[in-house]
Amino acid sequence: MGLLRGFKGTLVHDGLASYKELDCTHSLCNSHHLRELIYIHENEGEKSWDSWAQEMMDLLVQALNEPVLRMCKVKQKISGCFRTVHGADTFFTIRSYLAAMNKQKTNLHACLVSVFQGQPIQPCFAG
Repeated sequence: MGLLRGFKGTLVHDGLASYKELDCTHSLCNSHHLRELIYIHENEGEKSWDSWAQEMMDLLVQALNEPVLRMCKVKQKISGCFRTVHGADTFFTIRSYLAAMNKQKTNLHACLVSVFQGQPIQPCFAG
C-alpha cells in the first residue's frame, strides 16, 4: 500500500520480507524473538545444546517485564506524562515498594493499608 515508503526512523517489525525493501533502520520485535525461541525449545527436544534457548527465553522475558520501565510506560500512556518531578518520585517510590513486596509474596493490599496506618510492613533484606 506504500504507507511506509517515506519512513526514515527505526521500524520495529516481525521480519516479514516486505519490510526489508524499506530504506530505514530495522529492528526485530522481541515478542517474535520469544516465539521463535519457544518453537526451538519445544521442537528440538531435549538435546544437550537446547538449554541455550531456555536461557535466552528467561533473559528476554525478564527484560520485557522489567517492572519499573514497564510501569513508567503504562503511566505515560495513561496520563501522557508526569506533571512534576515530585509526582514522578512519589509514583516510583510506591511502585518500587509494591514490587519489592510482591517479589516476597506479601499481600499488597495489606502493605498499602499498613502504610496508611503509619506502620508500613517492611521488606526483608538478605544480609
